[in-house]
Amino acid sequence: MNLSKIRRNSAKKVLYNKNVKHVKLFKPLIIVAPVLALVSPLIVLSNTGCGNPTPEPEIRYLPDGSDWAGRTGGTLVYVTDPVSHTYAITGNNGYATNNLVIPNAVIIDDVSYKVITIDSYAFNHCAGLTGNLVIPDSVTTIGYGAFHDCPGLTGGLVIPDSVTAIGGWAFAKCLGLTGGLVIPDSVTALGEHAFRDCSGITGGLVIPDSITTIDTGVFNECLGLTGGLVIPDSVTTIGEFAFNKCSGMTGGLVIPDSVTTIGQAAFQRCIGFNSITLPNALTGLNSYACGMYSASEYNPDTFKLQSIRFTNIGTVAQITFADNCFGDSADIDLESKGVKVYVPNSVRDTYVTKITGITVGQKFSAENIIGY
Repeated sequence: MNLSKIRRNSAKKVLYNKNVKHVKLFKPLIIVAPVLALVSPLIVLSNTGCGNPTPEPEIRYLPDGSDWAGRTGGTLVYVTDPVSHTYAITGNNGYATNNLVIPNAVIIDDVSYKVITIDSYAFNHCAGLTGNLVIPDSVTTIGYGAFHDCPGLTGGLVIPDSVTAIGGWAFAKCLGLTGGLVIPDSVTALGEHAFRDCSGITGGLVIPDSITTIDTGVFNECLGLTGGLVIPDSVTTIGEFAFNKCSGMTGGLVIPDSVTTIGQAAFQRCIGFNSITLPNALTGLNSYACGMYSASEYNPDTFKLQSIRFTNIGTVAQITFADNCFGDSADIDLESKGVKVYVPNSVRDTYVTKITGITVGQKFSAENIIGY
């Protein structure tokens, strides 16, 4: 965006509001990015990210005297919708840098605007942002890619219990975030790849029972997650690559009976689990769904998987298994490692027929399939 051109032609481009002053922001130390959505009045933080502005017909500069004046790493460009009274940041003339402070509300022209949304791509690729990220408890929605690829953000991530939705790729590649991740019960939607590659997040992961779908790649390559994984009974679908390479998780993996679908590679390379329990209503396992070991990463000294337990009784005939659903490579023979498959006694013979047909990466024989 050519801001100098915008400044020269601002009178022509802006649907002018006499009550709003158009000013150039001073060079600041802190980045704050609002988007105002007036209902009571409200603000939405929005942006196309750093260095990729998308100008809209009505271009404004931040009003002089507001809480936001002089707090940007580069002059931010705002657009406004006079009908809905919403403000948005569409870009800036440089990369946003330094600490990011998002307040609960700001005052513009003597009107207080509540910050409710951090919009899609608001701080996408803002590699210059540093320090802790504090999200105020006024925010209800964190949009798609809102903080995607902000590796300079550090410290623990605290998501307030006002948040109900976290968009896809919202915190993906925020490599500097550390400490535990607590997703509050208020969150009902986690978008795809929301925390992908957040390798600095550590400790146990608690998924609230307000979640029904663990979307594609939500925790993909979150290498620092440790301890047991508890999936609540509210979850019905686990998407592809949902926990791929979460190698620090340990103990037994119990997938509740509410789950009917486990996507491809959902638990691929989760080498820390020593047992897998699959639910009643499961209708199939896709390629690498629980393929915990690959030939390139396999180490016999660290092999932990001991058992695979099926709890399904009534729908066994409907279950289909991909050839490599338990193993990531034909070079790794789970049977030779002593992995036992436990099935209900009443359907053991049926299971034997189906499971012994799986030959890639596991090679189970009837002797290794045990009724209980």
